[in-house]
Amino acid sequence: MATIHLIEENEASPEVREVYDDIKRHFNLDFVPNVFKAVAHDPEYLKATWESYKQDEEYWGKEITYLVSLAVDVTNQCSYCINFDTAVLKQLGYDDAKIERLMRLIGSESFFNKYAEGLQVEPDVTPEVIEKRKAA
Repeated sequence: MATIHLIEENEASPEVREVYDDIKRHFNLDFVPNVFKAVAHDPEYLKATWESYKQDEEYWGKEITYLVSLAVDVTNQCSYCINFDTAVLKQLGYDDAKIERLMRLIGSESFFNKYAEGLQVEPDVTPEVIEKRKAA
């Protein structure tokens, strides 16, 4: 249960309802996801957040956006976000095997992050090194 009251569609101001309608169209849903109902306490912030969300998705494309998002969700242990982004990936055609394979990649990368950080392995492949090699 949310720790704050979620702004339901029937309670929403016309400004919020407009954003809600766009969100439902965007995700092909007949309801507004709860996370947006939480943000709706501040209509200006809701609108700005939603516009930024759409711009990022347009820039990177849906697939990259939701692959990165799911990796961040798992790293941050956000079950709401994991479910949301997995659902979008399934809409994009990802099956259970592909989702499971993504979890392996996230787990593998998490292992190397913790391993390298725990042992304080000095970075040797850096953007600067690559730039020098390209220039040579």
